[in-house]
Amino acid sequence: MQMAKAAADASAWVFDGNQSRSMNYRAERAETIIFLDMPRALRT
Repeated sequence: MQMAKAAADASAWVFDGNQSRSMNYRAERAETIIFLDMPRALRT
């Protein structure tokens, strides 16, 4: 979690994947959030 917070405190950053423990922290600092809810069959 400490590394995710340090990255989110930078002036520019991108996260990929599920980092749920730091989601609220990052969401407060995000300019844009893109959520892809793809069918499971397409994710494999």
